[in-house]
Amino acid sequence: MPRSKQYKYEAVLEKAMDLFWAKGYNGTSIQELVSHVKLSKTSMYEAFTDKHGLFMATLHNYRKRLNNNMSLLREIPSARAAIELSFESIIAEVTDHRHRRGGYLTNTAIELAPHDKEVEEWVNESIKDIEKVYTELLQKGIKSKEFSADMNIESKVNFIMGVRHGILVYSKIRQDKTRLQSIVTEALKVL
Repeated sequence: MPRSKQYKYEAVLEKAMDLFWAKGYNGTSIQELVSHVKLSKTSMYEAFTDKHGLFMATLHNYRKRLNNNMSLLREIPSARAAIELSFESIIAEVTDHRHRRGGYLTNTAIELAPHDKEVEEWVNESIKDIEKVYTELLQKGIKSKEFSADMNIESKVNFIMGVRHGILVYSKIRQDKTRLQSIVTEALKVL
């Protein structure tokens, strides 16, 4: 794909994702998408087939970004600091936005995964990617003696994921940074 066309494609995905993130898949009409991303219906259908195709493209684009961000955590020398930073990054993202958007992955899992097989597969694969990074961080923390050697890694990863998704859902109710940070503080005590 030529560079300018690739840039426009990425920009369309970002704008569409913002709209889906704010309104949900079912709350977003084709007309709103066309208007928001500044594409004609014909161009949208040629590029993405339909609304669901565009949505799936935004999910794949989001997953790439999420995986890049999660990979950066591996470079932090302290496993505990990396896990804390992952939570702090979530809090910064959800409190920086004027809409109570929550998390794109979490919102998608709640809204569509129960009745859309393709979305369910995407959600499960995305969660596995995140869990893999947290597993590696906990293993690193055990090796560096930041965490107890008898830690049940699978249980702790499940706990971390529960806290992560809890923060994202709770932020849709309250965008109070202090409250969200108190959740992180308590969660880190358990590690």
